[in-house]
Amino acid sequence: MAVWITDVSGADRWSSEVHLPGGGRILWSFWAAQRRALIVVAQDQSTPRVFSVDPATSQATELTRGGDRLVMSLASPVNGYRFSRFRIRREGQALDLTPEGEFVPVADAQDLCSGGACGGNSLRFIQRGQEQRYGSGPPGVENLLVVNAADRRQGTALMSVASEGRAFFLSSVERDRLGLLSVSLATGKTETLAEGESDILSVVLHSTTLMPEFVEFDDRSRVVKALSDEGRRHLAALRRLGHSEPRIVDRAPGDRYWLVAFPDAPYTARLMIYDASQQRLRAIRPVGTRYRGSVTWTTSRDVVRSVGGIEVPFLVFTPLSCGDRTCPLVVRLHGGPAVRDSGEVSPEDQTLLGAGFALLHINYRGSRGFGKQYELLDRKQWFGAIEEDVARSLEKALRLPGLDGDRVAFTGTSFSAFLALNLLGKAHSARCAVVDSGFYDLPEFVRTSIAKTQGNTDLIERAGDPRIDAERQAMEAASPIGRSLAFAKTPILLFHGAKDTTVDVSQARAFAARLQAHANPLTYVELADEGHGLTGARQVVIDKTTTFLAACLRPAQGLSSSRPRRSSEAPDSPR
Repeated sequence: MAVWITDVSGADRWSSEVHLPGGGRILWSFWAAQRRALIVVAQDQSTPRVFSVDPATSQATELTRGGDRLVMSLASPVNGYRFSRFRIRREGQALDLTPEGEFVPVADAQDLCSGGACGGNSLRFIQRGQEQRYGSGPPGVENLLVVNAADRRQGTALMSVASEGRAFFLSSVERDRLGLLSVSLATGKTETLAEGESDILSVVLHSTTLMPEFVEFDDRSRVVKALSDEGRRHLAALRRLGHSEPRIVDRAPGDRYWLVAFPDAPYTARLMIYDASQQRLRAIRPVGTRYRGSVTWTTSRDVVRSVGGIEVPFLVFTPLSCGDRTCPLVVRLHGGPAVRDSGEVSPEDQTLLGAGFALLHINYRGSRGFGKQYELLDRKQWFGAIEEDVARSLEKALRLPGLDGDRVAFTGTSFSAFLALNLLGKAHSARCAVVDSGFYDLPEFVRTSIAKTQGNTDLIERAGDPRIDAERQAMEAASPIGRSLAFAKTPILLFHGAKDTTVDVSQARAFAARLQAHANPLTYVELADEGHGLTGARQVVIDKTTTFLAACLRPAQGLSSSRPRRSSEAPDSPR
């Protein structure tokens, strides 16, 4: 695994590329005194590996040992996997990772305030059934706060604990959307700091006080809200310098230098250094070619009215490299369906944009981030209204200049693999599809889940109940394995992990055999060491996907577009 450590103090280049041993993905990170500590998770999140990386030498030293187990961490996707508290158990002793990058013992493994923090109060996590609660207060007092109930919202978490005796939570209890709450540990009094029309997308903590300072929302456009006067001054400066809404990626020790991005601005340098003391911005030039920071694109956001009058948001990323040619379009369907596309361009997206493909992302009904009611709209619509959401979004997106409606492909993972294949021949005459980790026999997938959970699965109400004849028949009719003749001539690239415990590999093998029986132009890739989502082999997946899509959609070809030619040369930094 490779990470980049940035020297923010002088040279506007990546300092170095650091290779960490083992596979997995970076789950949390934070700056320590003179180094950066990284936590890398392979297959099992309960046994993380913590590395201390020296930017000067590019050397990584592991701080964890074999047998260390995770006790708790204050981290969430919504605060960029940063954490203000990280605790492990080693040989029966609870240890906290300090801001200096050292593990120190704590007396009470269950008290997040152990060690004298929190103004003499305690803070304990309490699991009661499907509810997550926290108890706080001075000695002898317990103020209970329900943080998340049975709805299990994405990002619900304890964000940080400040030394002055306040804790900060994300929660959707008794509200439709995710809100940022401030709680007095002494009294239990709760105050709402931030709540918007959509769920909170990210929270940025002050690097020294651990107080929430910025909150980002993303509904139909990205909006950043500052929670302090100092934050408002910096936000105004970043908007002025970057000509668009910023994303604060990281803040260095001492809080002088910030790593920021401008996702909606078509600059060559997507990552920039902000000098907070001088309110100046400069570009970072990547060393080498593996980082695809030179790819430029425009972002278009819109909504389409779908079944039941529901407004479905979507985004289109169009590479500037297309010039006056039309671009082929890859519809990147997210899984879940209770996931969301946030408008951030992923490294995989950058690879596809760099290869000349425009991308369409759709937050169809059931997507998270738009409130509980929107998320519940996926019930019994996996092969109904969701397909219509995609079809209408695609139809409207293709009205944009520069997109070639005759060169369209679908990609999908897990649920969206099922969705992508069902859309072939329905929503649009797509030329090909790339899918991974999918289920292709829906009733069998739900039956397996019922058996695993003794019937305690929400798939019954979301996808259907195969024990009921009418529902089973509808599920069978919608399953790709039963309608494989509908796309018998469509090229398909199919991936699956042999160690997938969410969707057994037998689903992919049976589906591949059915397609091969129809002489379908199928490429089946089974990865022996991968689980659901193929998280340890994403580079293999995207490389093969790019090659496959290039052969199918031929991005170098394209008719002249009506839009004017735009230069792919962007300024080094905003003026």
